[in-house]
Amino acid sequence: DSVITLPKSPEIGDFINFSVFIKSPDPLSRVVLKNIRGGNGGVYTLELSSVSDSLWIYNQGFGPFTKADTVYFDIELTDSTGIKYLSRRHMLAVTDPRPDIQIVRNSLKFTGSDQIELSAELYNNSAISLSDVNLSFYRDAYGKTNLSFHSINLTFESFQKTSVSVPVNTDMMDPDREFFAVLDGQGLIEESNEINNILSVKFPENLFVVLKEYGTTKTGTGNDTLNFGSFAKFHIAPNGMTASSVFKYDLISTASGLELDTQPGFKYINIFSVPDTVKLVLQFRNSNADFIKAGYIEFEIDSSIYGLTELSNFSICRYYPDIGRWVKLDTGVKENKLFTEISSGGDYAVFNISDIRKPVIEITVNGRNLTEGMYVPKNPNLAFILQDENGIDLTRGFSIFVDNDSIPREDIILPDSLPNANAVSILTTPKISAGEHTLGVQVKDVNGNVAQRTVNFVVASEFDLNIFGNYPNPFEDETIISFEIIADGILENFSVKIYTVSGRKIREITRNVEYPDEIWAPGYHEIEWDGLDNDRNLVANGVYFAVVSAKYKGKTVEHTLKLAKLK
Repeated sequence: DSVITLPKSPEIGDFINFSVFIKSPDPLSRVVLKNIRGGNGGVYTLELSSVSDSLWIYNQGFGPFTKADTVYFDIELTDSTGIKYLSRRHMLAVTDPRPDIQIVRNSLKFTGSDQIELSAELYNNSAISLSDVNLSFYRDAYGKTNLSFHSINLTFESFQKTSVSVPVNTDMMDPDREFFAVLDGQGLIEESNEINNILSVKFPENLFVVLKEYGTTKTGTGNDTLNFGSFAKFHIAPNGMTASSVFKYDLISTASGLELDTQPGFKYINIFSVPDTVKLVLQFRNSNADFIKAGYIEFEIDSSIYGLTELSNFSICRYYPDIGRWVKLDTGVKENKLFTEISSGGDYAVFNISDIRKPVIEITVNGRNLTEGMYVPKNPNLAFILQDENGIDLTRGFSIFVDNDSIPREDIILPDSLPNANAVSILTTPKISAGEHTLGVQVKDVNGNVAQRTVNFVVASEFDLNIFGNYPNPFEDETIISFEIIADGILENFSVKIYTVSGRKIREITRNVEYPDEIWAPGYHEIEWDGLDNDRNLVANGVYFAVVSAKYKGKTVEHTLKLAKLK
């Protein structure tokens, strides 16, 4: 019916007695506890004595246990006829009242942003508050005879977690040197588990620091060129950054990142002596550390795999996630080495690039293609559609000029994001005085191929309307009226009215869905008359007159054309 232990809540060191209360319709001849595991790991059977028909006890003291544990056991009953009954999976909890302070597993790491730090996460896994708990950090070895390089005393509330970070001097940063964190190394606190008081970690070969005063450094006392394994060298000059920064490099397998369906002409070159497709990732941890001088990175190429003549076709590239493209960097060749300058962290890899095509530039003004000598408003809405099969690079080499004066970047509207870097639209609305001007634009693709385009245009000083006639004339079904608006802005009104020789107006073409306001901007235009009147009926063969009228700043200009329909 029930099992009671004495003590009721046993702890380590206790000897445990059992009382088993049983309800049975038949007298019992024997009661035992079976499959009960002791503190030494052995499995036992405990024979109980009968006190009454319903109470059986074990009072010889089972134990003791040396650590907290949950013990399971079965109860076997035998009645007077020899029939046995088994009650399974009874549970006994043995607790350990001692505290357990621990260094959380896998939490000892090298961190820090402007200097390298050794960090650990600590946990008081008990309900007991503790004070003056010593935490010491060592290099190479630990113990009572070893000196720590940093030591602090901590206070823990019950079940408290806390993190501790301590600085690591630059002259201690030798790859594969082992560092230790030790809690209560003097053994002043009796704990339930002291194995988790020590944790170690080796200093990684890919972690470095750039000191503002010295640049890249091995010892913290001078400028050094750093080796990335056997495949690369890296250097930043003294005072080459605005602040000191911890940085690391990683070779990350990135087969998906190097699938170049979006960049034809790119072929990945594996220079890292590993079988996987990898990229070199440089991470600078101090977000306030910017490059003042470009850093230098050099890759060594295995000349037994790639000939020296091939190296001239290889380029170091950086991946720009905002455009989703690898961008070619200016790459030099020296013996069997490739080198370039960098001004930020990021992803780097080497490619053989065969793309030599220049980007394509299209220019529109107020929604119309900008042509040579075209009249435009004094505040034109200029749009530049830039296209390239490998992607447009807006980070460098993009500029817009009017009469050799560069339009400031803040006056150019760039896209917030580039879902497709193969086609980019740029907008600007410069203020331009009346007269003849030259518009120039220059752009690079991600491979450094440069495209340039210049167009001459005119901002009119006075309003006028030039009519070029209609074609064909005579016409069978429709005819096109061509004209040029000379103005420095959008017309206030415009219309084409068709009259018979007797002076009856049969059709008027003005602003509508097909010919919106923007069509009446300065420049060349065409309007089609489809040979229909206002009631959408075909007009008869004969002679008609078209009156083209334009109004701007209160001035109206009209011209009359003679049209002939012959079918």
